[in-house]
Amino acid sequence: MSILGRDKSSGNETGRADRTPIATLVGTGSRVDGTVECDGTLRVDGKISGHLQCRESVVIGETGYVEADISATVIIIAGELHGSATASETIELMPTGKLYGDATAPSIEVSKGAFVSGRCETVLKHESSSAPVTVVASGEDDSDEIFDATV
Repeated sequence: MSILGRDKSSGNETGRADRTPIATLVGTGSRVDGTVECDGTLRVDGKISGHLQCRESVVIGETGYVEADISATVIIIAGELHGSATASETIELMPTGKLYGDATAPSIEVSKGAFVSGRCETVLKHESSSAPVTVVASGEDDSDEIFDATV
């Protein structure tokens, strides 16, 4: 079972398998306004507005809706995020994920079908220097598009 809560045998993309248990859950039908800080993994299936800071992972499930700036080690987006995402390891946008804001991490993975409206910036771990690179993204028709980016 993955951190998104689906068995890979189902054939659905589920995101990065993570052995860290979910410490905090904002379930479907729940709403939190304000600053949320947690030491473990936070999973959002409801709604959060404000600011999120987690030492481990933030997982926005398919029904999750977040209006906040997020800071965490790993950020997985299968729902909707309106705000910036800053991760010290990786940001993953699943096929159902929508990001309306900037993403900054050493590794950013965007699955086919995911939506991004904002800037994606990969940075070296523990460094803020950047260098120009070429990024190749596969389109829905398996054609490749080439973008210039700063890493």
